Amino acid sequence: MITLAPKVTEEHKRQRRADIIAAAKTVFYRIGYLKTTMQDVIDEVGLSRGAVYDYFGNKSELFRAVVDAQDVSVFKLYDDILQARPIWPALVENILDPFERYNENAPLEIGAHIEFVLETRDDNERLTWVVERYQRFVTSFTEIFQTGISIGEFAPLLPADVIARFTLSAMDGIHMGVMAAGVNVIEAAAQTGALRKFLLDNLRPLQAE
Repeated sequence: MITLAPKVTEEHKRQRRADIIAAAKTVFYRIGYLKTTMQDVIDEVGLSRGAVYDYFGNKSELFRAVVDAQDVSVFKLYDDILQARPIWPALVENILDPFERYNENAPLEIGAHIEFVLETRDDNERLTWVVERYQRFVTSFTEIFQTGISIGEFAPLLPADVIARFTLSAMDGIHMGVMAAGVNVIEAAAQTGALRKFLLDNLRPLQAE
C-alpha cells in the first residue's frame, strides 16, 4: 500500500517560513551576519536542512527576508506619522527618541546590518535590494516632511528630499560609529541630539519642543 504524504497547507507553509525567519533573526543579531552560517539557523529553528533550503537558498536571501519582515512594521509606523497632526511630536516620539534607545540597546543588530551592506559591492542582486530599500526610506521621510510643509506645519530652509537624505546619512553614520567603537566613545546621545537640532533648525516646525 502506498502511503501519501499529508498535504501541506498554505498556512503551514507561511508559518514555517515565519519560524525560519524568526530563528534567523535571533542568530544574526546574536553573532552577526558574517559569522552566521545556514547551519546555525537550521540548528536554531530545529528543522531539517532540506526544509530550510526549501524556503531560502542562501544566507543573503535569508537575511533580506529578516529585514523585509521588520520593515513591514517600520513603514507602517511611517504611515502613521504621515497621518498624525501635528507631525513633529509624532516624528520625535516614533523616530528620534527610539533611535537613541536603539543605539544603546542593539549594537549587534546594527552590526549585522552593516556587515551585510559592506558585502554587497560585488553582488548585483544584493546591491539592488540595498538601493531600493534606501530609496524607500528616502521616499517615506520626504513624504513626511513634504506633508508637514503642505499643511503649514514646517517651513524648511532646504528641500524636503535633501533633509530626508541628510537625516538618513546621519543615522547610518551614527550606527557605523556605534558598531565600530560603541555608544560612549562616539557620544551617540550627543550626536542624536545634534541630528534633532538639525531637523528643528531646518524644518522649523510650528509645534517645536
